[in-house]
Amino acid sequence: MKKKLALMLVVVLTAAITLAACGSSAVEPKEAADIAVNTIIFNKDTDKLRRIWGRCEELRKRNQNRFQKRVHE
Repeated sequence: MKKKLALMLVVVLTAAITLAACGSSAVEPKEAADIAVNTIIFNKDTDKLRRIWGRCEELRKRNQNRFQKRVHE
């Protein structure tokens, strides 16, 4: 269970860094990772995530659905 959660966190952080790099304004990878972790785990910095990605709610819902599916497996 913990391995799946750790793997999912690594995948989410990798996606966060990749998606942050695709934005119109360049964001440092460390900052993007910090914002992603704060948003996904602590539900903070959602306004910064929206500014960087522009689709915070879609990402949150998709990650929540994936997490729930993996937990129930």
